Amino acid sequence: MERKEKLRLKNMLRRLAKRLLFASLLVNLTDMAENQYNQPVFDITDTAETKAFGNPMQTDLSQIWGEHYQTEQDPMKMASFRSDMKYDDPNIRKYSDLASNVFAGEYGDLGEQDFKNLLYYTGIHESGAAGGVPRTSQGYLNRDTNEWVTAGPARSYWQVEPNTLRDIVTATHDDGTSNYSTAYWGPKAQGLTKVSAEQLFNMSDDQLSQLLEDNPLVGATAAGAKYVKSFK
Repeated sequence: MERKEKLRLKNMLRRLAKRLLFASLLVNLTDMAENQYNQPVFDITDTAETKAFGNPMQTDLSQIWGEHYQTEQDPMKMASFRSDMKYDDPNIRKYSDLASNVFAGEYGDLGEQDFKNLLYYTGIHESGAAGGVPRTSQGYLNRDTNEWVTAGPARSYWQVEPNTLRDIVTATHDDGTSNYSTAYWGPKAQGLTKVSAEQLFNMSDDQLSQLLEDNPLVGATAAGAKYVKSFK
């Protein structure tokens, strides 16, 4: 009986060892799966990357947006930008492509298509197009009435503030005086938007706000100018 008992215990321990080995392998496989699919936030989905750059690892547009447009470089906000890159809007694309042509040769380290995509996805993100309806005014959706409530000065799909637009067309001198400037709003910008740097310089905040909301080419061109100015 003693020998049989020892044999039974030996077999039981062997089975237990096999179960423990299987459990260990299962944990390792689970860790591998999590490491494979739970990538860091800067790894954009293949779909968004391909649509944005052609080469998935070529350019992180969210990083450029965070540094040169949003300026806070907030990781959560840049992650939101990347998430919005899977959405499309043909009108925002059209205006972005037209405005990008104004700044040919001034893209900094970006290529032409990268700059077009940068303007496009800036419009997609800033307008809230991911929510289904791109907005041309800063604000929020009233959940009770399902109406958009304007709250804030930014206008256009690119959410440009009147002060930002005026700054783009203003040259300030050492003595504190200022005048209009065509450095970032030259003949090409005027030809596309039908409004000159001098006209923008002399407009009131209300007039600039209305222009940005009514004319998407002004908003797209202002966004492009803001990037180009920041690149320099």
